[in-house]
Amino acid sequence: MKVIKKIIISLLSIIVIFLFLITCFFAYQKIVLKKVPYIFSYTSFINTGTSMLPYIETGDLVIVKKEKSYQKDDIISFITDEGFVNTHRVISINNNYYKTKGDNNKFSDSLEINNEVIYGKVVYVIHGFGYVYNFLLNNYLYIFIGLIVLSIIVIIFHGRKRK
Repeated sequence: MKVIKKIIISLLSIIVIFLFLITCFFAYQKIVLKKVPYIFSYTSFINTGTSMLPYIETGDLVIVKKEKSYQKDDIISFITDEGFVNTHRVISINNNYYKTKGDNNKFSDSLEINNEVIYGKVVYVIHGFGYVYNFLLNNYLYIFIGLIVLSIIVIIFHGRKRK
């Protein structure tokens, strides 16, 4: 039984340290560098519009992966001239410029885009999780403090068991 407790405490310690490091990395990228944080070429966005219905709904979390190039029918996330993140389908490619259109839109987007403004290709959609994710993002500081407190508790508990 003591061995199982030690294994569980060790696993919890590793998970807390990992979450703490990820939180620090995301916070640094987002707050200090003012960049979209990537982990191993992946990032995520919350869909706020209806242009990709029925495949992607409002409040869905989309996971995107940065690629060197994209193909026709890929769904990509990119930044618009107005500074918004759009997630639309590639409908044509012309000299490394991509023409996009939302599945639920009647017309294609007016501007063609290149790799510089593309965040990545949608590889996974988590339906409805965007609301939870948005809560977590808006409460970054609280989560960060919570992870620190949790780390201290694990360290104290782990130290107490050794004595």
